[in-house]
Amino acid sequence: MKQTNKVLLAILAVAMLFAFSVSKSEAQATDKDGNEYKTVKIGSQEWTAENLNVEHYRNGDVIPQVQDKEEWKKLTTGAWCYYNNDSANGKIYGKLYNWFAVNDPRGLVPEGWHVPRDAEWTKLTDNLGGEEVSGGKLKATTLWQRPNTGATNESGFAALPGGVRYGDGIFEAIGQYCGWSSSESYNSGVSWYRFLIYEYSGLAHSIGLKNNGLSIRCVRDNKSEIENMQNLIDIDKDTGKDINANKMPESLLKSIIKNDIGLLGRFPPNWKQMDTRQINVHQKEFTGVILFDTAVKKKEEALTMNIQHDPKSEYWSQFTFKNVFEQDSLRTIYSLDPKTEANQTYYRFYLSGKTDNVFVSAFVESTYFEKYKPDIERVVRSIRIQRQRK
Repeated sequence: MKQTNKVLLAILAVAMLFAFSVSKSEAQATDKDGNEYKTVKIGSQEWTAENLNVEHYRNGDVIPQVQDKEEWKKLTTGAWCYYNNDSANGKIYGKLYNWFAVNDPRGLVPEGWHVPRDAEWTKLTDNLGGEEVSGGKLKATTLWQRPNTGATNESGFAALPGGVRYGDGIFEAIGQYCGWSSSESYNSGVSWYRFLIYEYSGLAHSIGLKNNGLSIRCVRDNKSEIENMQNLIDIDKDTGKDINANKMPESLLKSIIKNDIGLLGRFPPNWKQMDTRQINVHQKEFTGVILFDTAVKKKEEALTMNIQHDPKSEYWSQFTFKNVFEQDSLRTIYSLDPKTEANQTYYRFYLSGKTDNVFVSAFVESTYFEKYKPDIERVVRSIRIQRQRK
């Protein structure tokens, strides 16, 4: 009987070990100031296990420390502070940064790492059993105010309650709260972030002012994602495999006028681009392109991807395109869930920019959809809007 119990306990221990894949490591990330950070692997992601504490961007430029409350309120550029302007807090909790520092092109975090996108935070919570329980697995078991609900730190993430500095310059909630920035903007005034509180076991998801001061965690660059993007060919004006009005073949450039927009993007080398004016002979201005895969015999049936300029916001409704697909400081991409009708799967996106919008609709034969879905999403992420100079 005792032997049986030992076997059962051993099996249980193994099962708990593999409930989610976690491995701790020694210092693996080093910032511009030479600070080293321990890291932890959770699922396929590798995260820093300490909050960022750097004072220089990657290029060596100083990130301003702003202590004054009134000055903090007015910030529209990157800055950091210690909680309560006390350097002793920085030794434990790291620094608090506004979102403008996160988004600065000079680079805030160590080389080979980045501030996580919102989807990467979601992947983290999924790896730990979901948003409602993952917070406890992330929280350290010390320094939090009781009850520190659910805290086990079984992930090794070692989240500490470093508090927040709000956009009005007020410090609050050390010992009770920690918040981390996402790299993604929601709109011109607010951005996405994640946070933990002492009396909740989840990792919550919200938006907040860009001049809030929050902690920063880093996630290691995913080499496979970078390689996938590199596999999408560069713009090539000679082959016509581009969707940039400024670099189109001469045969198409002749009818482009000064106020036309250009769509810059990347797509696999076996895909073909066709100007929409080649389909609609009555259309004078360049408004978009059609893409399809030449490697498939029935290419039009397998995949047709329509990328259409939408200057008057005729297609978009926030109630229709309600899923936020991706965001950055210049645009937000919305999407609809893929929908299948009569053996065709429709996958639609709307890119909302500062001055121009783009509507993307992919029509895929249902049997091909899973094959094409990653490429469609990469093409959508690569699209940029350019205007002809007057």
